[in-house]
Amino acid sequence: RHLGIGIGGMRARGGVLAALAVLAALAALAVESARAAAEECFACPDGATATRRCPASFAHCACDADLERDERREACVTPCVGPEFECPANSRRRSGRRCFDSFADCRCRKGFRKDRNRGLCECKFECPERSIALTSADKCPTSLNDCECLPGLELDERAGACVPVRFNKIRN
Repeated sequence: RHLGIGIGGMRARGGVLAALAVLAALAALAVESARAAAEECFACPDGATATRRCPASFAHCACDADLERDERREACVTPCVGPEFECPANSRRRSGRRCFDSFADCRCRKGFRKDRNRGLCECKFECPERSIALTSADKCPTSLNDCECLPGLELDERAGACVPVRFNKIRN
């Protein structure tokens, strides 16, 4: 006997400790199990509410009344309103857009730039006055090499302009 505790008392105390250890292990397992279960639930996107306690996919989410489902992106989005906007000539629809309702949803083809005021795609490079572009109507000239001065004019490359032909030029 040490400190007034007999062998029988030590067994009782050891049994309680063992039981406490088992309870602690079970509690840790329950916490880990709950954490794992939470990780397996699908997180419904903004603007949606789960239709079951632990949704497995977007199919188990309901979008708010003012939103509509976008199955491809698994999102609740603002519905498109009005007729679809037609992009002007020399442009195409921007990728990644769902609704096409303004010129902002269009992208000009290569060689063209947006004129936001007029809602058109125009050539970035323009041939000088009194010249014509040697490119097709659907392709923009990209340099002076794509331009030809009208008859009686010649290109002054330094000025970037078509000027009257000088017949009395001194040739070297």
